[in-house]
Amino acid sequence: ALFPALNLGGVARSVVANAVLQNVEGERLSFVLDEEQSGLYGDEHRQRLEQALSEYFARQVEVAVEVGQLPAESPALYRLRMKAERMQGAVDELQADPNVGLLLEQFDGRLDTDSVQPLD
Repeated sequence: ALFPALNLGGVARSVVANAVLQNVEGERLSFVLDEEQSGLYGDEHRQRLEQALSEYFARQVEVAVEVGQLPAESPALYRLRMKAERMQGAVDELQADPNVGLLLEQFDGRLDTDSVQPLD
């Protein structure tokens, strides 16, 4: 929920999108960065995250980033899951629509599920 509110762009935003908050101890926030997405990570990204979080919370925070296997879903993985769920919902709606079924039957058609795009 916090990720979209952070003032980050470019590679720093991508790095943070692939990280998960692991621990909070006072003013220190520890993150795990997905090892598969860590190729572009450098200390300048940790510093930018630290600055963005300090601005968001209106107080100085310290950030630690460890590269490893994610203990939970990252913002990037969440976004991908939500997109897949919206896509599947759109396909399900079309497949359940009696008008679509009638058209497919009358014209001996099939639904190209790869071409379906959700309206939202």
